[in-house]
Amino acid sequence: QITKEMSKGKGELKYKIDNTGNLVDSMFNGIKKYNIKPFFVQSYTPLCLQPEGGSFKSMISENLLPDWQAINNKYAQHFKDNGYKGSWFEIWNNPDIYNLFFSGSVDDYCLLYKHAANGIREADKDAQVGGPSFYGNYDYLTSFLDYIKTNSLPLDFVSFHAYENPVEKLFNMHAELSKRQLTTTPLILSSWTSF
Repeated sequence: QITKEMSKGKGELKYKIDNTGNLVDSMFNGIKKYNIKPFFVQSYTPLCLQPEGGSFKSMISENLLPDWQAINNKYAQHFKDNGYKGSWFEIWNNPDIYNLFFSGSVDDYCLLYKHAANGIREADKDAQVGGPSFYGNYDYLTSFLDYIKTNSLPLDFVSFHAYENPVEKLFNMHAELSKRQLTTTPLILSSWTSF
């Protein structure tokens, strides 16, 4: 759990990971002996950054994006310090399905990605960052990839979800990566089912 703290006398907002009874750490400590490496998903909007009347899918206001970056930095540092250096971090979950898991635009997602990726890499230069756990909106995907290229942001993998045969989606995604000279960027199917 992430909590906000005010720094005494400085008026600076700081974030702290509360490990009291932390089930996540307990689970990771349990699987570490089997050499299992977790795949972290950095979503949704933390309670402490949700706008009044907002929810887990709300866009973080622009003035709080540095706080989103700080939270991602704290998580990456925490997991690195606990033996998970170089972990994989997927940023968000299906942001291209408007208002299901994210109520912002593709431009909003790109800002979230930028701040999360920068925060993670500041804490762990070996961390693998990627996203967007793409579902199927190709305009969204191409805008995201163009933003990554234009802003020279890290993109160690492109993740996607498939609830159908993923072959056509893989072909189309690979074509979009090729157009941007990203052919060595791995594609990761991070959620799949065959209803």
